[in-house]
Amino acid sequence: MTDQPPRRRSASERRAAKKNEKPGITNPYTILSAAERRDRDRLMAGKVRAKAITTKLSAEEIAELLHNPTREVTIDDLKRDYQHVISDTRGMFLLAGGLVVLEIALALLLPR
Repeated sequence: MTDQPPRRRSASERRAAKKNEKPGITNPYTILSAAERRDRDRLMAGKVRAKAITTKLSAEEIAELLHNPTREVTIDDLKRDYQHVISDTRGMFLLAGGLVVLEIALALLLPR
C-alpha cells in the first residue's frame, strides 16, 4: 500500500452517495406532472375534495363543456373587471411615446 492520502470525492460523487443514503426519498419532480403536484398540494391543504381530483372527463364531455360554457361574460363585465389593465396599458404607451419624443428631441438638440 502507498502512503498517499485518500482521494477527495467530486461534488457529483458526494451528491450521488448522499442520494443513495436516503432510499425512501425520491425527486417528486421526476415522478409527478405539475398538474398532479398541484392537485396533491390542494388536496393536502383541504381545498379540493378527493373525488374532484380522481374524476376524469371523456373527450365528448370536454367538447360539450367547451361548446357550452357555464357562464356568459358580457363586454360590460370585462370592462368593469379589467379597467385597471386598460388604464395601466394606456399609461405605459404614453410613457413610451414620451420617452421616444424626448429621445428624438435630445438627438436633434444636442450637438454631436
